[in-house]
Amino acid sequence: MNKKGYTLIELIVVVALMGLAISVVGISLSYIQSTRVKDCAEKMNYAIETTRVNAMSRTGDNKVEFYKSSDGVYMIRTAGGITGSAEKIGGSSISVKYVISGAEQELGDSGTGNDLVFEFDKASGAFKGLTPQKIILSGSGKEMTISLYKRTGKTILE
Repeated sequence: MNKKGYTLIELIVVVALMGLAISVVGISLSYIQSTRVKDCAEKMNYAIETTRVNAMSRTGDNKVEFYKSSDGVYMIRTAGGITGSAEKIGGSSISVKYVISGAEQELGDSGTGNDLVFEFDKASGAFKGLTPQKIILSGSGKEMTISLYKRTGKTILE
């Protein structure tokens, strides 16, 4: 007998396997995005801490600036008066907000007033100027928060 076509069981098995494959891909993409949010938050936190140490131990201008453009989240570090080039630390799908004086604001382009610039007191390590209480990074259901303590210059990544 010459069989042409597929049985109902074969079709059900193929559809089930395709559904399983699509589920695995969806979960993987979500995991990748949440990892990107975590990496961006860790890079931000590390840059703030490093700038604080530099401010207390080096002469010259020591600061770090964070901003978001259409293609991602960037930082520019200045250590000992030498300004480095812009470094991309996160993709455009990462949302970065900060809370300052109780109001939440979205991180914006460099020089727009919605960028974040951190400088520190050389003697105490405290933040200089108007400092947000926290920075919130989010994307694909993952949220990371950097809490900032103005008087000590300390940060906590949660």
